[in-house]
Amino acid sequence: MKIQVFVVYLLVTTGLPALAQTSETRLVSAPISDIRYDVTFDSASALERNIGVAMSFTTRGAGDVLLSLPAWTPGEYEIDNFARYVMDFAATNGSTPISWDKADQDTWRVRTTRPGTVRVSFNYRAMRLDNANAWSKPDFAFFNGTNLFLYPEGQGADFIGTVVVHTAPSWRIATGMTQNAANTFTASSYHDLVDMPFFVGRFDIDSAQAGGKVMRFASYPVGSVPNSGRRMVLDQLAKMVPPEAAVFGEIPWNS
Repeated sequence: MKIQVFVVYLLVTTGLPALAQTSETRLVSAPISDIRYDVTFDSASALERNIGVAMSFTTRGAGDVLLSLPAWTPGEYEIDNFARYVMDFAATNGSTPISWDKADQDTWRVRTTRPGTVRVSFNYRAMRLDNANAWSKPDFAFFNGTNLFLYPEGQGADFIGTVVVHTAPSWRIATGMTQNAANTFTASSYHDLVDMPFFVGRFDIDSAQAGGKVMRFASYPVGSVPNSGRRMVLDQLAKMVPPEAAVFGEIPWNS
């Protein structure tokens, strides 16, 4: 018997808990700035069910940069271990490799020796069909920011993050993040950065307006949800959103 898997997502945002360090000893990273994330998912990486991730940032001088993945995801009220899916971790300053080790199960300690641009990279195994994690097929990937986007321990969440997605020219990208260039998205804080999941690949997408804001409805595989079904969902959401906005005083996503 053939089992068909459907992945459907409404691209909106919700509130997040504060960043938290679960160990008794609080870790604090050396300061970093100019944070950028490059995410690669194309036909080659899809065959391996991997998502390539590179994080680049600027350091002020020598020191230990402590980079962590959260153990939580927005809307999934449980503790997880996303770091176990990280493979092939590496760090460089220019063309020079930088030594690193693990400070705890989800924190990497990168030992920078001079000011400049540092790049860390890894592959993330996208094999778990779970709204909190990352999942991929030969023509599609779904992931959350908490799976891929490292943050500097102890430096707060109020930093601007830029995400650049590298994918096949004919594939689509959908996310709630603000797009400011081709395949390039920004968020004003880490909380916003990880509160907006991504679809990358071949999928259907429709949109409708509610309360002056645009809602987008994405579904995979292509054709798995008929046009009538997608319109029905959007019509129902357009009726639901205004009363909810009246209660909460806002529609918590951008058009």
